Amino acid sequence: AAPNNSRINATTLPVNARPSTKRTITCACSVVNTTLSSVKLDNNSDGTLVLIGIGSSNENPPWVSLNGTFCSL
Repeated sequence: AAPNNSRINATTLPVNARPSTKRTITCACSVVNTTLSSVKLDNNSDGTLVLIGIGSSNENPPWVSLNGTFCSL
């Protein structure tokens, strides 16, 4: 994976739960250990869920909220 990206699902989503193309959702995150207050979540057509913009030593919030998020398939 590219730097500052973090895949969050251990197994891919079932085929019938995957979007036809990549969908991006904005998610709130903790402001501890980071300069961010939100991150991107890419829901990819291959079934992976990837947080964008975190994972480096200076951008590592302890939590990201998925509450209320959804995307069209």
